Amino acid sequence: MHTTRPFDLLAFDLDGTTVTWPKKVMPQVTAEAFSRAHDRGVVVVAATGRPLSMLHILADARWLDYCITLNGALVRRHDDQSVLFGRQFTPQQVQTVLEATSDLDASWFVFRGDNSYMARDCHTYLANRQNGGAEEIARRFPGTVIVDSVPDALRKLGYVDVYKMQCSLGDAAVREVAHRRLAAIGEFEIADMVDTEAEITLAGANKGNALAELAHRLGIDPARTVAFGDDGNDLSMAGKAGTFVAVANAKPEVLAAADEVCPSVEENGVATWIEAHLG
Repeated sequence: MHTTRPFDLLAFDLDGTTVTWPKKVMPQVTAEAFSRAHDRGVVVVAATGRPLSMLHILADARWLDYCITLNGALVRRHDDQSVLFGRQFTPQQVQTVLEATSDLDASWFVFRGDNSYMARDCHTYLANRQNGGAEEIARRFPGTVIVDSVPDALRKLGYVDVYKMQCSLGDAAVREVAHRRLAAIGEFEIADMVDTEAEITLAGANKGNALAELAHRLGIDPARTVAFGDDGNDLSMAGKAGTFVAVANAKPEVLAAADEVCPSVEENGVATWIEAHLG
């Protein structure tokens, strides 16, 4: 039986939505809001671009039920980390992405299930936020291997088991060139992040589709799902969740796509929204 609350499932992005930088932790007030929702029977789902190895901030979150990781390319239960479903590149598709961007001086951060390979010179927004670059990423996140050349490392591995490819480029204009080339191929999902970065998964492998598939498997009415986000890789949840809520600090295109806007991540906006609607 439905309660007076308007949702049975809550999905949330991490960085920029429920986690602030440089604190790199979820505020207690936000965790407590999710915990109260969970205690009332709500399914709670993390929806992130990170792999499981980078979700240590949620390791002790007993209120968390499922993890949509790698922008929807791999979905797991939280309690035992078992895989529910996922979509990985074929070796040929990995090579296609690398070949299409080979002249753009791309710096790569590529995810193979629970392991990732980052170029030593990678200037991804995540590395920059660590104030220590790629080496700091490797220290903080087990499973990250620093290499001189990600394409060379993937070639030696046979280009297999790749779920997400993250591409950092020189400026927004070059990023747009990469986006257009990959979109024209028609086999990939491209999420534009900061001005110089794109995150690539297989076509259809995104947070929104993963959320819809998970709700279907759980027998939850899509209209009774809520998703929170702030960045380009959250846009796919608009139209898939019954209600898509953007935090006030979200990108303009995310704010434009949102059904509702809550206060910013610095103001614990997600917690504020949950408490106002939990009933």
